[in-house]
Amino acid sequence: MDISVQPDLYCPSLDDNGNYIDSFPKFTLNFNGFYCKCTSRKDKIYETKKSLVSHFKTKCHKNWLENLNNNKQNYYIKYIEANEVIRSQKIIIASLNKELDNKNLTINYLTEQLVNNSLKTDRNNSEVYKTNETNKTKIADLIDLD
Repeated sequence: MDISVQPDLYCPSLDDNGNYIDSFPKFTLNFNGFYCKCTSRKDKIYETKKSLVSHFKTKCHKNWLENLNNNKQNYYIKYIEANEVIRSQKIIIASLNKELDNKNLTINYLTEQLVNNSLKTDRNNSEVYKTNETNKTKIADLIDLD
């Protein structure tokens, strides 16, 4: 099985004033390239520092960065809302897991009871059969008129 290597997502940095600015990410030895969310060419991978710097100078990227700075309050609100949704989903998942565990315990208990009752019924049936066979023999002895 081959391992698929994905490029990293480029994320701008924050300056001292809290504004988004372009920064050069670290290019490591096992570098897989970067892709930027600003462009309409989502499949474009920037594999060299030079190609990424050149991308930073495009009108599309500059507009995207400006839009990030203009809407950073909205992004913060969305971040808070997303965290609240995640928190409530964790609570729901924990509740459902607890309910599932309880139901599994109930199923295991009822299955055990069913097996035990089935074994008891089988034992009782075999005893009744043996008793009937014994009784038939005695009745046959009584009926035999020889």
